[in-house]
Amino acid sequence: MTGDVRRLIDPALYADAFVAKRLGYQPQADFAQTLEQQVRAADAELKTVTFFPQQIGPFYREAVGSLGNAAYTTRQGIPTSATAWGTVLSLGFPMPREGEVLGGYLWSGSVWTAGTAMLRVRITVNGAITDYDLTDCVINGALDASGNFTRTQMACASALPGSGIEFPAGAIIKPYIVTAASFAPASDMGCQIVAATAGDT
Repeated sequence: MTGDVRRLIDPALYADAFVAKRLGYQPQADFAQTLEQQVRAADAELKTVTFFPQQIGPFYREAVGSLGNAAYTTRQGIPTSATAWGTVLSLGFPMPREGEVLGGYLWSGSVWTAGTAMLRVRITVNGAITDYDLTDCVINGALDASGNFTRTQMACASALPGSGIEFPAGAIIKPYIVTAASFAPASDMGCQIVAATAGDT
């Protein structure tokens, strides 16, 4: 096709816009354009967060007794055989991305008889230490919140993403075991932390 090619425009749109402006309100075409711009801006800022769950541990501690709030530091063992530990470390785990601690597990080699043993999470950020007690993760002889088992040798706690203990990228996480002065019997114990780190999709 040759000749002058121009975009066809409905003249009624101009009439509607003229009347709308004379009456003091926004023309429909202008309103639609503004709305589209706002939606595009909102989409550009929208971030979908995916949580990547991960287990931190397990950690162990021998002969957990009744030190109370002084807490027992936990260790990682590196075996030299199926029945022997080699190097025993006491390290926190650095987190590569921001996220949350969602819960943990605590277990004992002996059946509880008295007192309490509770899992504590220590989060260190640039040298600043903050301790968080997982009060649902406690061996105390009581019925678990689920009603399915009694916490005489095992305890656990969990939270949904968005309601856990937040930490920034680079935070160092390490569990401790806190006992009451009446805790008995002294036991070899293990624990694990459940965390989730966030990523954009």
